[in-house]
Amino acid sequence: MVGVIRSFTSFSEALDEIKDARIFAGIHFRSACDDGQATGQKVAGYILNNSLRAVHGKRNDDHGRHNGHHGEDND
Repeated sequence: MVGVIRSFTSFSEALDEIKDARIFAGIHFRSACDDGQATGQKVAGYILNNSLRAVHGKRNDDHGRHNGHHGEDND
């Protein structure tokens, strides 16, 4: 639809619409969309926890610990 702009309040809201569109178009079954979402969330979680480096020495899972170094882990 030319000229139509979609906006969402969250990434999850956009994902739900995309999943519905794929189901309504006959591209996927609901279970395939749900399984794909679950797999994607697990992959993203793994990458966030194991591959990305903290910026300015602070991570959400530090629980108040601060090693004084910017972006370096001494664990």
